[in-house]
Amino acid sequence: MDTGSLGQLPNAPLAYVLGAVKFDQQLNLDKHVPALQERLQGEFPRFRPVQEAILNIAGGSAPQAVVRYEFSSADNCHGVVLNQETLVFHVTGYSTYEDYGRRLDTVLQHVGAELKYLFVRRVGLRYVDVLIPEEGETPDDYVGPGLRSVPALSVPSQYRSGLVFSEFEMGQGMLVLRYATNRTKQGLPPDLQPLVLAEPEVMRRPVPDGALSGTLDFDRFVMLEAPFESTYVRSVFDLLHEDLSVAFREFTTDHARHVWSRRPGR
Repeated sequence: MDTGSLGQLPNAPLAYVLGAVKFDQQLNLDKHVPALQERLQGEFPRFRPVQEAILNIAGGSAPQAVVRYEFSSADNCHGVVLNQETLVFHVTGYSTYEDYGRRLDTVLQHVGAELKYLFVRRVGLRYVDVLIPEEGETPDDYVGPGLRSVPALSVPSQYRSGLVFSEFEMGQGMLVLRYATNRTKQGLPPDLQPLVLAEPEVMRRPVPDGALSGTLDFDRFVMLEAPFESTYVRSVFDLLHEDLSVAFREFTTDHARHVWSRRPGR
């Protein structure tokens, strides 16, 4: 990211980054997996197939067993997930968008070379930050006024949790922003659990008993109808990232960036 964005803040709250490409279903995916494993194993040597049960609620039929394939780096901080309809590149060891993009290029090129004639329907990029405030502060001290979620009640009470959900229609596609606070240690949003990668450093930081913590979840995506071409798909990710950088700057405070600019422990 550019200066002032999460990737270059030494005390950053960034926990998880996910880039996803959704495409028309590939019924013959299984036969390509051995070749894909060979292509990816230099950077993603760890591999496992995971069976999933998909319920057909409308038809009332028995669950359908499908397989997703998980590839990950030796330290399990960078990973690829592939199933019949979706390619995901996700990380818990994020440094900069340039580094993320380099690894993303590798994934897109290898998948495009092996799975020819993919047709893309959706591209999305998502950043999740875990906010652990300093003593005497709350997560609201780190986000803009439009997101602040800790209300006061005149009768004796203690605020427990809250969620602010915002949608923005962009020139193309959507930006969805979720800001959650809780009086327990925050994990990733429910739809991103369980975490299959190594736990990010920020989620290992201690939270005092009873203190509020929070998550700031930026999800930017576009709907497409285009053949899969790795250079083009990467250019879409670049545009999504630009919008996310703007959103991060506009929905976090100067105080937050000051705290996140300090070296951990200072």
